[in-house]
Amino acid sequence: MPNFPNLQKFATKATMGNSPSIDVTRTEAQHIALEYQKLLAYTIELQGKVIRLQQEINTPTQVDVVSNDF
Repeated sequence: MPNFPNLQKFATKATMGNSPSIDVTRTEAQHIALEYQKLLAYTIELQGKVIRLQQEINTPTQVDVVSNDF
């Protein structure tokens, strides 16, 4: 899984803080938004892989053996 340090920092602030609000700078917010977009893209990519693997399981390969009678 890719590393998302800004999202981790934000999550820590959100869960550990005692104040009713969280302050982030504009730069922090931009980095959080960028990492969030990357996380969404990563999640969609994984979802595609899971769907492909599920389709492979649901559609087994058929093999026909053509040979002379024994």
